Amino acid sequence: MHSTDETNPLPEKRARWKKCPICWDSVFISETKPVRWYTGQEGPPPREGEDVVLRLVMRQPGSTLALPRDGADVLGKSEDIPWYFAAEVTDYARIMKGSESYMMEQFDHEIAALQRQESEDELMFGEEPQWTRKAMNAVNEAKEKVRGIGDPPAMPKQPTEKKPKRQPIQFTSVNEDAPEIHMPQKKNQYHQILEICTNDI
Repeated sequence: MHSTDETNPLPEKRARWKKCPICWDSVFISETKPVRWYTGQEGPPPREGEDVVLRLVMRQPGSTLALPRDGADVLGKSEDIPWYFAAEVTDYARIMKGSESYMMEQFDHEIAALQRQESEDELMFGEEPQWTRKAMNAVNEAKEKVRGIGDPPAMPKQPTEKKPKRQPIQFTSVNEDAPEIHMPQKKNQYHQILEICTNDI
């Protein structure tokens, strides 16, 4: 017979890694990151004869982030990963930084959704809340890790570096001293031969 010491329980053993059910790759639990499914400003699917709205996106050299060129917030060269509150980051960025308050809010939403799921499973299917409790414990552990990271600095109203304005193109009359290539060209004999050949065809 095994005796158990209730005052000093053994720590629960957890698997350090699991197989992905899709690609069967090894996924280490310590390497997982919080993911948020975000439905952006998506319009209806395009149909024949209707207009399609396209946006020009721009990616700086050496950056993985491609944001709309006309976006309000411009990232500085030192910032590779944008904050969650920068304009249109949630629509276009694959990765972003979150503040403590933002992360806590997201975790609270997740816990509320898990509690709803638990009550639905219990009422509709009579299931034990074992898996939802495990999920809530994991979210609470993640909340404790995030606690104390602080909030980001205030976002600058103006971009850190202003783009240099280009000089407008000025059209001037051609000087007589300019090389012949800059002069208005008249049709030469070669062009006339080509025209005759194309007309004959």
